[in-house]
Amino acid sequence: TGTLTKGLFEVNDLLLTDHDGDPSIDPLQFAASLESKSSHPLSAAIITEFRGCIANSFFDDNLLPAQRIENVVGVGMSGWIAIDKNESDWLYCAVGNERILTSTINGVKCNSTAKALKQYEEFLAKHSKSGASILICSIDDKLRLLLARSDTLRDEAAIMVNVLEKKVGITVTMLTGDHHGIAYHVAD
Repeated sequence: TGTLTKGLFEVNDLLLTDHDGDPSIDPLQFAASLESKSSHPLSAAIITEFRGCIANSFFDDNLLPAQRIENVVGVGMSGWIAIDKNESDWLYCAVGNERILTSTINGVKCNSTAKALKQYEEFLAKHSKSGASILICSIDDKLRLLLARSDTLRDEAAIMVNVLEKKVGITVTMLTGDHHGIAYHVAD
């Protein structure tokens, strides 16, 4: 991030999954409300997707109150999001990678329908070769939202690697913590 890519992430695709939760709950609003409590550079993509533009936060903030926020190492983050600005009721929300589907986070395990899990598999397959990372939003222990998020390659990245290898004689190897699909996409 920021070396071969621009470091400016955006949401390329999103899918509301099949669920039996409250239809008045906007999973993207919940994800953005949770991510607004993070300083991670990837969070801005979700907030911008919800707001339409980061500048909209100066005029009308539709993010919901969040509390008891925790970063879950290697997974993402979790916390409690108010269902409205009155803070009359709260739902548990987790946003992160595929480990949300198999991990117990703060005593809560994602118990999604077979249809929602099938939607996840199809969404993952659709985006696996595009270089997008898949983010999962679970609300009240159910898979509710899938996001495909990616960074843009720097125009000069291929030229730089070519110069290092051919003109300077350095063998270039990419080391990344990203998903292997993203690594293959960038390496191509």
